[in-house]
Amino acid sequence: MALRLHLRSRAKPILIMNVHQLLLPNLPTMQRALTLRSARQDLLSQNLANAATPNYQAVDLDFEASMRAAEQRPVAPMAATDPGHLSEFQESGSPPVEIVTSVTGAGLDGNTVDVEEAMGTLSENTILYGATAQITAGIFTNLLQAIREGR
Repeated sequence: MALRLHLRSRAKPILIMNVHQLLLPNLPTMQRALTLRSARQDLLSQNLANAATPNYQAVDLDFEASMRAAEQRPVAPMAATDPGHLSEFQESGSPPVEIVTSVTGAGLDGNTVDVEEAMGTLSENTILYGATAQITAGIFTNLLQAIREGR
């Protein structure tokens, strides 16, 4: 979103972009991804913790569907008390999640947790969370470098 300013009544409008669109365009997406990866990690950990619990149904978070749903959700408007506030970073509530319950492969006790599969999925999610965190850290490193070079 851009703001048009008229310095004089006859002057051409000056187009000013919000700072986050120039320097941090991917930050809200990375924030959502980290939040969803963390939530998925919790669910997968619960599955492993309940691997021996009778009738426990394994649950997982559909990361891709949850990211698509979060991307399509509009950003909640905020009341800005200062023109410099970046209201676009504030989202309404937590991201929507698509939770999937496993009902296949139940053992004799009714438990649907496959420990080997759960460990593999947990490891994969851990690696992807770390990669997302590194990319996010890189965004802030680049921003800090731009700030320091601008002295």
